[in-house]
Amino acid sequence: MSNAQDFKLNDLISVAVKGKKITGRLVGIDIYSLESFDGKKFGWPSYTLSSDRKDVFKRYWFVRWGKAQWILWLKANRLAVPAHAELLASKSGIAKIEFEGDAGVSTPVAALVQYKVRDGYFCAERFAGSDAMFFSGHKIGKPKIEL
Repeated sequence: MSNAQDFKLNDLISVAVKGKKITGRLVGIDIYSLESFDGKKFGWPSYTLSSDRKDVFKRYWFVRWGKAQWILWLKANRLAVPAHAELLASKSGIAKIEFEGDAGVSTPVAALVQYKVRDGYFCAERFAGSDAMFFSGHKIGKPKIEL
């Protein structure tokens, strides 16, 4: 991949969630290049992690928006946009995606609609040939590599 990465495949990485440390293995890196609804271009790395857990952290993601904004994405419990959500036009649109490692159901092109909600973010994402998927996003500090 052409973009510099913060992490590499197979790194053991921890994130802090509500005072608890969650650790997973980095199994995929996706580089998103988005043409947004507001006509601008925006890009970010997305990191796919997996663990032996049986909860929402069995497979989860985090992204880096800009230089220092880290967002943890989990499969959402709700399958509709929350009331009073604010559309993030600059982070919604059609994305081209480059993959390294496990791409899961991802395809080279996806549609994303992302929202700011009261306590974080909400996203609907649809890859070619799949149903829409829904995610809740939560601000986190920079994830750490575990040795």
